[in-house]
Amino acid sequence: MKNLKIIKIVASIGLSAILLMGCGSKSVSTTQAPSQTSKEEKQIKLDKDNAITISFDKNDDYKTIYDSFKQNLTQAKEKYLNKTLKISGEVSKVEKKNGYIVVYIMSKNHSYDAGLYFKDNEENETKTTRLKKWDNASGGDIVNAYGIFEEFGKIPSSNDYLKVTNCEFI
Repeated sequence: MKNLKIIKIVASIGLSAILLMGCGSKSVSTTQAPSQTSKEEKQIKLDKDNAITISFDKNDDYKTIYDSFKQNLTQAKEKYLNKTLKISGEVSKVEKKNGYIVVYIMSKNHSYDAGLYFKDNEENETKTTRLKKWDNASGGDIVNAYGIFEEFGKIPSSNDYLKVTNCEFI
């Protein structure tokens, strides 16, 4: 009788341990799937046919957007944010930041800045390492890209700038 009780207790403990281990592994796989999906969902398709053009050669293109944000923030957000930009500018700086390669560009008169966020992959790495950054003697390379206008903000120790994400070189 005592042996039967011990066997039942041991069997219960063993069965409980198996069930707990099975539940634990199941919950791990459940939490991994949503995070992978959410990264993919953040990709926004570029609307290249209806892109807003901001040209390096036309300081007015940059100025129009800057002035819009300074004069009426709400209207400017509706008109520009989350829209596709076709943007060009002279390279001032390139850096890696949070899984992206950021190419900072500026207008022809160097009054306006934009940060172009490209995926940090081999193709973009190759293209960005070849870029000549601006200097007084010879200037810098001109970059042309499509991207989503995500934010109008500040670059630390610099002017206002346009943050453009999901960028693709043209």
